[in-house]
Amino acid sequence: MRADSVIGRKREAPLPGRGLSPSGLRPCTLRVHCLRRSGALHPEPRPAGCRCRRRLCRLLCVRIFDCFEVWFMRRVFNAGIPGDTTRELLARFQRDVAMRAPDLVILWAGVNDRLYPGHTVEPAEFRANYAELLDRIRVIGAKVLIGTLPPQYKPYLFTQFPPIAEFPETPEERLAPVNAHLRSLGVPLADFEAVVRSRPVDEVPESYLRNLSNSGVPDGLHLTPEGAGAVARCADDAIRQYALPSARIVCFGDSLTYGYGLKRDETYPSRLAELG
Repeated sequence: MRADSVIGRKREAPLPGRGLSPSGLRPCTLRVHCLRRSGALHPEPRPAGCRCRRRLCRLLCVRIFDCFEVWFMRRVFNAGIPGDTTRELLARFQRDVAMRAPDLVILWAGVNDRLYPGHTVEPAEFRANYAELLDRIRVIGAKVLIGTLPPQYKPYLFTQFPPIAEFPETPEERLAPVNAHLRSLGVPLADFEAVVRSRPVDEVPESYLRNLSNSGVPDGLHLTPEGAGAVARCADDAIRQYALPSARIVCFGDSLTYGYGLKRDETYPSRLAELG
């Protein structure tokens, strides 16, 4: 309830013997006295200062309510930067995660480590970097939720990044071991891969990946607004399944977290905040 809606409201007469008034505030006691012999009853006139005190009390109650509303709302920080690998995540962990004092970190990373030409990270280094990220999250006293890596629409991927076609393995073969490793870690996990695969990974309007038929762009790597919403619901379900704290969440990752091609309120961190 906003302060201006309370202050400008017409005051109703307090009712004797009742608990809280309709405005939710405790009314002043109505005292009466006899005027000479007429027997008429009249309220005892209040000093001018009483009205000011009541107005101040009402304003303070509204402000306290607003503070509680903010305290109990889920706060979600989008700490995604396009192009980042686990190397960059380690480099900016203190600034973008620790300084925000989260109680939960959603870590969604690894696509660039294995597929971004010129920035790829070998599997052994990826596993070491990921383990270091998990350790740092625990050190700052936060819980962690990790996300599996989604598939890509290969024709678009090869067009945007021709060197990927020259890798000795296909994109699926490069990402499958990463997802297997993430599932073996024994930490709370949101299966974002399954979410994206629940729709066709193809050039069709219903795909969760941006393409010419649903976004007008040959992307095939990043999420549509609907896909971001599905990922947010998956994360929210995992938070509830594992009974994770969710008052202050940092979503830490790359362009999938950042929401490349999306408006700010369409990204998965923004949609996750709405579910709190």
